[in-house]
Amino acid sequence: MNEPARPDVPTPAERLLSVLIATPSLTLRPPGHDAELVKRHQVLDGGRIRVELPADNCMTRHLVGDGRQPAVIETTDLVPVPVRDRIRSRASLTGSPAPADVATDDGELIADFDVLSGELTTSGQTLTVDPATLQAARPDPWPPWRSGCCATSPTATST
Repeated sequence: MNEPARPDVPTPAERLLSVLIATPSLTLRPPGHDAELVKRHQVLDGGRIRVELPADNCMTRHLVGDGRQPAVIETTDLVPVPVRDRIRSRASLTGSPAPADVATDDGELIADFDVLSGELTTSGQTLTVDPATLQAARPDPWPPWRSGCCATSPTATST
């Protein structure tokens, strides 16, 4: 069966999902604390976000004790070359992380972030993405890093 034709422009949910997949880092902001997570997140099927929290992090201690806490995830999509305005977009998700049923040997906590709402800000416009739309979205099939144009691309090669 043929798939329906996709529009040339990805939806806000596809763009938000693509930013989350491509970014190497994000900030997890529970009340009164910031945790910079570098290479410590995954985007799972259905747009679910899994984060790996260091054992000595106050969010880890709180989640082990209480099991859930409201938080915001933020990340910025940057152009990987030096230009005047490097920010392509900013992504923000509100929700709450909860311990996942995944064990680690080093005392770190794996948590799944339950998304309550999402926002993508680009070109001065903020677009809201609801959780159901994010769950149904597929990543942008041709984000900039897939075209081979970006030095920080996971698939970029030297010529």
